[in-house]
Amino acid sequence: MGWDSCLNWKNKKDALQDLVQSMIKSGWIILGEASTRQGAYYAIKNGNDSFIYCAMVKRSPRAKDFKVYVKTFSESCGPYMNDCPIELFKLVKEPSNTYAEDFRARCVAFANLKTNPVDLTGKTISLYGKIYRVIGKVKRSYLIEDGTSKCYRMTKNQEMSATILESEF
Repeated sequence: MGWDSCLNWKNKKDALQDLVQSMIKSGWIILGEASTRQGAYYAIKNGNDSFIYCAMVKRSPRAKDFKVYVKTFSESCGPYMNDCPIELFKLVKEPSNTYAEDFRARCVAFANLKTNPVDLTGKTISLYGKIYRVIGKVKRSYLIEDGTSKCYRMTKNQEMSATILESEF
């Protein structure tokens, strides 16, 4: 499960067009698709099976080649991304395993977080078994501190995993 690249790909659009052509040649039927910042998601029908297919797209960090790289996988692999539009879930069957269920649950939570944001500033949270106090917001993430006055930046994925506590820090 490595990264694929092609010298003909100049940008994300080229890479995803090639990917779609190869899916169609394989006999897959594309029921729906959505492009996101990280890549693209496809609702796929393959025989009696239907599922979400993910494609991450990145550019080479080296200034010389600027190659475009693509990594593809099914939702059953449990991708770490969480920005799949939930409308695509309606086009496919229920998840086939716990990895796919977890992936869909994270995408629904992310969509809810985007539509119903909660201000965590000043709140006490539990994250990965530790207690933190949310100091404030820095751009699109929160600044949190533990009991030793060490500060950390909380990502969106961590924000979805955090539990707001009623008790004081």
